[in-house]
Amino acid sequence: MCGTRIFRALFPFSLPIIAIPVIAMIFIQFQDCCISSSSYLECFTNLVSSLSWYSRVKQWQDVNDEEFKKRYEEMESSFRVFVYPEGDPKTYYQTPGVLSGPYASEGYFFKNIMESPLRTENPDEATMFFVPISVQKMSAKGLPIRKMRNVVKKYIEEISLKYPYWDRNFGMDHFFVSCHEMGLNVTQGVQHLVRHAIRVVCFPNKKDGYVRVKDLALPQLLLPFVNHAAGTDTKMRTRLTLLAGQDSTESDLDFLISRRVSMPRKRTEANVLWTPSYYTTKFCLCPGGSQMDNARIADAIHYGCVPVIWPDHDDLPLSRILRWELFSLKLKKDIVYAIEVEEFLQSISDAEYKARQNNTVKVQMHFHWNSPPLRYDAFHCIMLQLFERYMDRRHAFELAKATKIDWYSGSEALQVLAPDAQS
Repeated sequence: MCGTRIFRALFPFSLPIIAIPVIAMIFIQFQDCCISSSSYLECFTNLVSSLSWYSRVKQWQDVNDEEFKKRYEEMESSFRVFVYPEGDPKTYYQTPGVLSGPYASEGYFFKNIMESPLRTENPDEATMFFVPISVQKMSAKGLPIRKMRNVVKKYIEEISLKYPYWDRNFGMDHFFVSCHEMGLNVTQGVQHLVRHAIRVVCFPNKKDGYVRVKDLALPQLLLPFVNHAAGTDTKMRTRLTLLAGQDSTESDLDFLISRRVSMPRKRTEANVLWTPSYYTTKFCLCPGGSQMDNARIADAIHYGCVPVIWPDHDDLPLSRILRWELFSLKLKKDIVYAIEVEEFLQSISDAEYKARQNNTVKVQMHFHWNSPPLRYDAFHCIMLQLFERYMDRRHAFELAKATKIDWYSGSEALQVLAPDAQS
């Protein structure tokens, strides 16, 4: 009885304490959404789509998880993608580039989408539309960034004149895939591609225009892997940390803080000397950055080394379907010195480490590419994220329509993504 009276007395004062962080989170999300939005309706759509990720109860994404399997099977049965056939495959379009090296993920996606039963040749049956321009192939032919942007702009103009799908909702059911450093930059010449379409990229950097509530991070893999994937046996893992790419006598942590060494762009005998160390290391350091830095994450997972994520990563691959907090460690922004990182990692108990390492091995299949693609691999996980992003956006548009929000000027304001949802 006494406890009840105390609760009733304190509740009015505790309510603001609870509400303020929630309101602050929503405000931050609203601000982030509106930075890249051209109207209040678009901002509202992005905000609802973003918050739906937080409100969804996220189970561990294992193939045995019933909720995950249900969502995955729904994607397989109802999600279809139309690949625009325009463009000469011998230049920058349709066909994959290289399937090895730093841009392998882009090449494999282009190859997998053409092999997949999720592709449809009837655009009227499509859920989403793929803009098949390879930034890697444009770069390989020596095109400067200005010409790359022009190629993308002309292609969008061509498909918008030939098909009705781009203009009906400003490209919101379209997506673009790139694993090149210039992937985000080449889209800057098309306003609706930047603000509305989903860009799936290996370098999700905010400074280059990445929008976390709209775009998606593509796993970057430096292929081929040198050795086999590791298992859950941790007996040989006696080394604390590894920074892939550095082979000096200086410690990994001191080297990381002082020089921020980058991963090499290809596997050679000279620069894979550290690879055996993966099998004897507990934690692999994964700082953010550009070029090959993001490939450290997939390497760590492949070799069963728990990734230690630096706070300068603006987004992580497959972050909408995987619970990274269960198989990785993320450093706080106030941990800046090598000794602090070392102390933090040494504070991890053996039980917690083994649990995270076991989960790291569990997600290996999601970071592997195959041809043809296999269930639950990197290709299908990207498609699942696109499907869920599509469903969230459709829900947001329907909510805007139901509440009669009309902040766009023009009759296209509240067109939802799927034709069957427009009635």
